[in-house]
Amino acid sequence: MDLQLHAATARVACGDIWAIQISESVDDEYAASARWTAYLNFVTSHDGIGLRPAEGILPGSELLSMMDVMKAKGGLVSVREMAGKLVPYELNISLYSACASEANDAGSQVDKFLLIHTLMFGLEGVPAVYFPSLFATPNASERVEGTGHNRAINRPTWTARGIDEVLKIDGVQRQVLAGLKRLLRVRRAQPAFHPNATQFTMHVGDTLFAFWRQSRQREQSIFCLHNLTERDQTVPLSQLNLIAGEAWVDLISGEALDEYDKALHFRPYQSRWISNLMPAGLTG
Repeated sequence: MDLQLHAATARVACGDIWAIQISESVDDEYAASARWTAYLNFVTSHDGIGLRPAEGILPGSELLSMMDVMKAKGGLVSVREMAGKLVPYELNISLYSACASEANDAGSQVDKFLLIHTLMFGLEGVPAVYFPSLFATPNASERVEGTGHNRAINRPTWTARGIDEVLKIDGVQRQVLAGLKRLLRVRRAQPAFHPNATQFTMHVGDTLFAFWRQSRQREQSIFCLHNLTERDQTVPLSQLNLIAGEAWVDLISGEALDEYDKALHFRPYQSRWISNLMPAGLTG
């Protein structure tokens, strides 16, 4: 699962319209992770963003285009020799820098960054967050120059004092940390986000990636929907097959769905967790 997320991360950061194709075996309730075991999901690490899992899924032209986009954002591409040829196998870039927009719009960059993590938080398994990501850490290009290693670009050096100083400022670092903490707080309260709870991929068009989670006792359903584009999107509620007579709410925004609503509207890079169960005492 983490390998697929690596490929997904790079594509969302590129701003492309793309839906992740998770294999049907992951959707099969009987092929899900066994009891007392779980997937470990992560979208970035001290290494790079692996390209090997995308082989055979993405055309070579798209991979080359993605590498060009990442290099334009200050990233690097690591290669290895295979059959006498140098083959790209890893993107080396900070995830936050990878989410930069051409217009250098900090708001859009934060929205992309949180979208990627929200998608990962909802998937079957246990989420892991890379420590520098908590503070929206950009490329540490000076580390590459000092070490001569591409992977050093995503291995920044933080100190306790440095973290305290940056969080005193009402900037993107504080915004991202608050956003991630809130998402994890909401996630922890949901039975349907148990690591072994049922998961099925949904098909709601080419611009959104969606999946459904159901708690092991089947008392809670959560429809996880993510707008992967820079444009507003709309999803007819008829595609979600919500159970009539139950109250449905977006756990992220707190917005309650009206029984007369015909569609869900999404801002660019917005995620929604539509649930029929809002645990008592849960607040933003």
